[in-house]
Amino acid sequence: MEIDFVQNAKKIEEISKFLEGLNSKEILDILHFLRIQFADHYREFSKENFSKYEEKLEILPHRGGVYIIFMVDYVGDVILYFGKTSGKSKTSGLWFRVKDHTKLLGKTPLTVFIPNWWIKRVYSIPLEDKDKTKKVEEALWMFLEHNASEILFYSLMELEEKIFGILHTFGLSKEMAMMIELQPQLTPRIPFRLKRPPAGEPRFLKHVR
Repeated sequence: MEIDFVQNAKKIEEISKFLEGLNSKEILDILHFLRIQFADHYREFSKENFSKYEEKLEILPHRGGVYIIFMVDYVGDVILYFGKTSGKSKTSGLWFRVKDHTKLLGKTPLTVFIPNWWIKRVYSIPLEDKDKTKKVEEALWMFLEHNASEILFYSLMELEEKIFGILHTFGLSKEMAMMIELQPQLTPRIPFRLKRPPAGEPRFLKHVR
């Protein structure tokens, strides 16, 4: 099913114009009210959608490393999320973290704001060296910090080349990564902007700003 991102953007603009006439508390009250009103439907839709690609995530390694989540939002822009895990326990393993991040209304900050039906692709890069893993994750977040909303991209391939160019400086290659395409039909608009996730970024970035 082809997504009409232009029409989606118009709907967002109409809603934004309505909200401009309200004060900040009224806006928050309305959004929170809608979240509660549609919570059951939201949760059921999320569960139904997740079940479609749950089996695909089973092939992820139960090891430490870095993962990258590509998301396409409602207006066709790309949101990136990076994470690192040790892989030493059920709640910190790379497989668990990726799976948990794809559950709507989960325990992590990302899942509170990002519905799982926006997730297009996941990359898993196994790494045993903790210090190297931390440096790789920080480098990826810094790339996002310097490029979000500033540069237009004309394909996911172009964006991936930049990301794996960063990984290459750490001796990592695209061949070392495991890629899972969750929703092949979810294609960003052209050109698209790169966006930060609304929550879930590491603390060190907040000190950099």
